Amino acid sequence: MRTTFKLAVLCLSLTFIFSSCVSKKKYTELMSNKESLDQMLADSKKKASNLEGDIKTLGEEKDALASDYETSKKEWAAQLSTLEKNIQEAKATATEAEMVAKAGEDKNNSILAEIRKVFSPYEGNGMTLTEKNGRLYISMANPITYKSGSTRVPKAQTATIESLASLLQSNPQLSVLVEGHSDNIPVKAGAAYANNMELSMARANKVVSKLVKLGANSNQLTAVGRGASMPTGAMIDEGYNSEVQSMNRRTEFVVIPNVSSLFKMKETGA
Repeated sequence: MRTTFKLAVLCLSLTFIFSSCVSKKKYTELMSNKESLDQMLADSKKKASNLEGDIKTLGEEKDALASDYETSKKEWAAQLSTLEKNIQEAKATATEAEMVAKAGEDKNNSILAEIRKVFSPYEGNGMTLTEKNGRLYISMANPITYKSGSTRVPKAQTATIESLASLLQSNPQLSVLVEGHSDNIPVKAGAAYANNMELSMARANKVVSKLVKLGANSNQLTAVGRGASMPTGAMIDEGYNSEVQSMNRRTEFVVIPNVSSLFKMKETGA
């Protein structure tokens, strides 16, 4: 008991001695440092808490981006698959179209060869085929031309019509478009035709009538008037005395190919 009391007295004495040794200024400084450390600790804890929140947010964003990426990846894969399928279908369609076009071209060439074969016996008489602007014209050594405002076919060109009539008789499958043309000289007042279009149509009709009289089948012939819309020579606006204008007063013949075989080929897929 006495020993314990002595120890307590000793501790109190030491505490008093040490307290007396620390000055008030030092104590204040130590307390200030402690408060600064406490504030730094609090700030560090706050930053740590904020960083933890940021880490959590970034983790959530990472998971969301990963999910979006997987979804987008599947969508891209589906779109790519569809695109590849469309490309294959387009290639197949293009190949098929090329085959059809090639078949059509071959058939056209075959028809053209047959038409040329029909005309070959008449080439010695000055009748040939001429391709112009995608059309087949029957070229005559002595083409049919007219005087201004006239529909009368000159006697010198009768042989031309007779040759064509013979050709049509020998080839009933052949069809011809008879085109009447005119120059651009206005039709005189009181004339039989109101304008150049009517005049060109009358020229075509007269030639068709002559061909039919010479034995051609009317079903092989189609008359059309072009007026001054398809000149072969220069149009003269003044004077109307140019010899070039006579080239425009004409009747021409255009072969009408029989394309029924082409339609048949398309229907059968040949």
